Amino acid sequence: MKILFAQMNNAPALDDLGLFEAVVRLGSFTAAAVELGLAKSTVSTRVSRLEAAVGVRLLQRTTRSLRPTEEGVVFAEHCRRVVEEARGALDALRGAGEEPVGTLRITCPRLFAQAFLQPIVGEYLSLHPRARVQLHLAERPAALVEEGFDLALRIGVPADSSLVVRRLGAAPMVFVASAGYCALHGVPESAEELGEHELITVSRGGAVAWPVVGEAGIRAVPVQGRLQVNSLPFARDLALRGAGVAFLPRFLVAEQLADGEFVEVLEGLAPPPMPVCALYPSRRHLAPRVRAFLDLLVQRTAESPPWR
Repeated sequence: MKILFAQMNNAPALDDLGLFEAVVRLGSFTAAAVELGLAKSTVSTRVSRLEAAVGVRLLQRTTRSLRPTEEGVVFAEHCRRVVEEARGALDALRGAGEEPVGTLRITCPRLFAQAFLQPIVGEYLSLHPRARVQLHLAERPAALVEEGFDLALRIGVPADSSLVVRRLGAAPMVFVASAGYCALHGVPESAEELGEHELITVSRGGAVAWPVVGEAGIRAVPVQGRLQVNSLPFARDLALRGAGVAFLPRFLVAEQLADGEFVEVLEGLAPPPMPVCALYPSRRHLAPRVRAFLDLLVQRTAESPPWR
């Protein structure tokens, strides 16, 4: 027992574990220093002190790059778990009714932030002056736990069963083309006719299939458009310029449909609305900052669903 307490007395401080996890997650001393509000030299010194304490090199440093060693990768994951457990324990002690404090890290597509998230974030910060928000806008789905996010917003339900899914609503999808395109090329009336048209697909690479309602239910129709992008708003803008047929969320093109710039094609063949979900890691104790934002998000999107 005396040996155990001696080892604990020589153990690194919890703050240093969190600091090291931030360095590995962000990939640089500079980025970690900005996130933690410390000087870069302080971060570097404390990592060196941590390496001395554990007796293992945790980072490989060069003048141009920084990457964790094999031991550093394993240690960073343990640090993340320790810090998360400590935060959960503190949140539990503080109680559900305490004013949310600390930084809430959210990841979502840029489209979501522009369409409806901005006023909700502003209201959250106004209601909780001790809270902060880091909003990460990315088209690719982020790995919540691995990248240190508290919350994600997505269209569709993820395959990752370890995440808690809070459904906010459903976003109808629609096949559209510009009025000018339809005047020149006609309007596709069946899935089979799509191959005769210019198509704008949205993907991060690889094969694309559009879900189409048929007599036997929904089927995936492979599409090979000559134009592929990784941004829904950019696909909309290209379609407005007459570049082809696109498959987009209705809320993104509602204004253009109303004023006649867009024509809905394949009417009646669009699949059921896609779920809009808030995702967060499965935790025993949900931090007050996350709970407060979730409650506000659910309330505001229920009052006026922006995707309709």
